[in-house]
Formats: sequence, C-alpha cells, structure tokens
Amino acid sequence: MIDATSVDEHFNPAALDMLLRLGKETLLVRMIDLFLVSGQERIAAARAALQADDMPSLKLAVHSMKSSAAQLGGVTLQRTAAAAERAVMASDRATLPARLDAIDTEFAALRTWLDRAKADAIATSIEKPA
Repeated sequence: MIDATSVDEHFNPAALDMLLRLGKETLLVRMIDLFLVSGQERIAAARAALQADDMPSLKLAVHSMKSSAAQLGGVTLQRTAAAAERAVMASDRATLPARLDAIDTEFAALRTWLDRAKADAIATSIEKPA
C-alpha cells in the first residue's frame, strides 16, 4: 500500500493502490516510469503545438496529460490539464501559455510524489519474503 500520509487535495494514493492490486510493484513502477517520460514529451508537444498554433495537437497533448495524471493519482495536474483542454476548445489562446506553465509546475510536483511512491513500492517488494 502507498503511504496514506501523503493524501491531500493534490494527490490520490488510491489510484496507485489500484495499480498495486492489479499488477503488484512491477506494474506500478513501470506505469510511473512510463508516465514520467511521456509526461515530459507531452509537455514539450503541447508547447510546440501552441507555438505552431496547432490547436488539435495541443488539445491531444493536454487531454493525454489529463488522463494519465488521473490514472496515477495526480488530482491537481488532472484538473490543470482539464482547464487547459477547455481553454483550447474555447480558442482562449491568451491564457494558454500560463496554463502550460501551470501544467509544468504540477507535473514537477506529481513527479516528486510519484518518485517517493515508487521508492516505497520498491522497498516494500524487497522487504517481502520470497
């Protein structure tokens, strides 16, 4: 189980507990690693799409971030990406740079939390008898 002391309005450890139940520590670690790499790629893609005024690609990048964050318990990142997605759909280009900055900030916070959860999962699997 993931340390419940990290519960607050930003993170939902129940999402990680579900991954542990489905695939044990191996699945959790793989999903976290995949998210951390793909999240950086999505942020870069979103920024490139904004610069190119490619709203369909920007919508896809922030939608994907929203969904992935939800699967890993990133409540605030999910909400931030959802707000960016709504701004894209409303063609609210003026707010998009700040919204992408907020996504970047929330991604960094989620990365810190996920790194801690990953370390906890690995430590737990090492401590279990074979």
